[in-house]
Amino acid sequence: GADPLTVLAMRFSIAGLCMLAVVRAGRHRLPRGRVLAALIGLGGIGSQLLPSLVRYLAFRPEPRPTLVLVDGDAYEPGNRTRQVFPAGAIGSNKAEALAEAYRGGLTVQAVADYLTEANVATVIRDGDVVLLAVDNHWTRFVVDRHLATLGEVTLISGGNDETDGNVQLVRRRNGGFVDGSLTEIH
Repeated sequence: GADPLTVLAMRFSIAGLCMLAVVRAGRHRLPRGRVLAALIGLGGIGSQLLPSLVRYLAFRPEPRPTLVLVDGDAYEPGNRTRQVFPAGAIGSNKAEALAEAYRGGLTVQAVADYLTEANVATVIRDGDVVLLAVDNHWTRFVVDRHLATLGEVTLISGGNDETDGNVQLVRRRNGGFVDGSLTEIH
């Protein structure tokens, strides 16, 4: 396997690139008073991205967007070396634990389920900015297929394998893909 420090540095870099994309999108596209994003996937990349994302959103003009955290997984002892969670979160659902930790100057909601075909339309809506930090292709496929039904949406997808990582930007404007679908560019 890869050196753990190298993997951690890569995940941190991917989270940083995702945050840069959020800031750039925020200059023009962040909805005010609506869901900014579902941050889907709260593991090695999503949990690294969340503190910076919350800080950024907490200082947006009023009304601030709502942040929705989505993950059906529980935080386990083996996650401690690569994921950022509050003390005492072991055994808790990841979305619920992090939503509780980051409520304050921002409305944060938890969806304590995996993203599926049955719930994707309630999580990702027209006009949203979505951060996708999942480690499986099926969820990426479900998201990509749903994006094709929306008129306006911005998706920032960041992921990694054992020794490499990637970040994709997918935008739909006026019902068409600007950059290609996630399936095309991932």
